[in-house]
Amino acid sequence: GYKIRTFNLIKRLSKNNSISIICFDTGNIPSEDILSMQQYSETIKIVTPNKYSKIRQIPNILKLIIAGEPLSIKYVQSEFMKSEIYKTLESKSIDLIHFDDPYMTKNYDFKNRGFVNTSVT
Repeated sequence: GYKIRTFNLIKRLSKNNSISIICFDTGNIPSEDILSMQQYSETIKIVTPNKYSKIRQIPNILKLIIAGEPLSIKYVQSEFMKSEIYKTLESKSIDLIHFDDPYMTKNYDFKNRGFVNTSVT
């Protein structure tokens, strides 16, 4: 469901906009999917997610529990993803950032980086 929605969103937005995609490599992205997305995007950056042993995950899990955050955040919160997002923001003018999953917003510091300007002139 969400993959089809995201594909169609990118496809339609690309008609009048330049699209940059940053996504996680879940280990099962078919190469034909990447090729089909290339026709709709200016750039595609694929980030390998953090993979920690179960023992190394315990401190992060405890932090999430104490903070009252969902445990599934541990799968998408990534310094590599943050870095790619910030590199993209610094290298080009971006009007809109779309996070396909609400937990992915953990990779962007809204307090210090600010919100995208949504004013219309």
